Amino acid sequence: MPSGDLLQSMKKFVAKNGEVFIFRVPRQNDEKACLEFINELIDEGAPIALDRKITLREERMWLKRQIWEIREKRLIMLIAERPF
Repeated sequence: MPSGDLLQSMKKFVAKNGEVFIFRVPRQNDEKACLEFINELIDEGAPIALDRKITLREERMWLKRQIWEIREKRLIMLIAERPF
C-alpha cells in the first residue's frame, strides 16, 4: 500500500511558455472543482461518456472510489492545476 507521502506528493512542471502547473493525486476536497469541471464539459457538448450533469453527491461518491483505487494500487490518476 502506498505511503501517505505518495498521496500527498506534488510535482511542479513549467511549460515551454512559462506557465506553471502542479501535478498531484486527487483529494476528497477536490470534489467541488471536479464537479464544476465535468458539468462544464457537459454544457459544452464535449464528447465524453456522460450526457447529463452530475450532482455533488455523485461526484463525492465517484471521487471517494477513485481515491480508494489509488491507495489499493489499482488506479493511477493525476490532477493538474495552475497555482494562483
